[in-house]
Amino acid sequence: MRDIFKPAIPLALLAGMSFPAHAERLGSLGLSYTNHSGESVSDNIEETSHGLTADYSLGWVLGDRNRIIIDALYRSDTYSANMAEGDPFGDQAQIGLHYQYALSERLSLGLFAGHGRADHDDPREDYIVNFIGLEGIYNPGGHFTFFAQLGAVDSPNSDSQSSSGYDNGEIYRLGVTYTGWERTSVLFDFEYGQSDEYEDSNEPGEFLVVGLSGETRLRNNPKWAINYGIRYGKYNARNDDDNIEETSVTLGARYYFGRSAASSNSVADGLIGLPYTPLRASAWTPALD
Repeated sequence: MRDIFKPAIPLALLAGMSFPAHAERLGSLGLSYTNHSGESVSDNIEETSHGLTADYSLGWVLGDRNRIIIDALYRSDTYSANMAEGDPFGDQAQIGLHYQYALSERLSLGLFAGHGRADHDDPREDYIVNFIGLEGIYNPGGHFTFFAQLGAVDSPNSDSQSSSGYDNGEIYRLGVTYTGWERTSVLFDFEYGQSDEYEDSNEPGEFLVVGLSGETRLRNNPKWAINYGIRYGKYNARNDDDNIEETSVTLGARYYFGRSAASSNSVADGLIGLPYTPLRASAWTPALD
């Protein structure tokens, strides 16, 4: 399974190259506050957590058809030892890379790769997750834009940790955004993932995440936007009754720059981000021990 990450090497080299001066930039910088409400269904434990998420996307448009985008994310959490089976949550961080090629004005296809780390108080519960896959963006014309990602996921340090993490699995993501209002856009996305191992080698993982979010650009300065959303996730270790359900509510601000500052459709411009599930499922691993 770890051989699947060899194709990420050319992407990493591509991201590090010096782009021509005429390459058009695009991207955004966001900061948001999230309130999480989690429940360990099998243990009948409920708890709330809160934290900040900072994310950054930087991309270049090369010629008429090529886009390269780098994503980075940092998230803090406050779930306690009670919720996480004796090991409080630490911070989570992730970095990723996209290459997208425009087959036409309406359809782009590409590759994405990501690397994340979910830390906890006990170093034996620090989980690394890698993923790589294909993505596509389709705008049929009008106010709707559709996107999809499918990829392979692996936890390279699973053999040295207390549990396996998101090991030897897959992730599928489907989404649509609507931009029919003057300054407001809405995005819905659905993710489903599974892994051969999660809590232990004989307990595979199954994950479901659904999100609805929106953002409103400021009338006098459309480079700035207020963003808000709600997300539901279920993280299940199969072959026993261990599972986590979590609802997250987010409010924040975002600054767009370059080409994105004048665009009302960041998804059509390629800013679809990385799947949410691999990193979040990795963070929840100790709670299912």
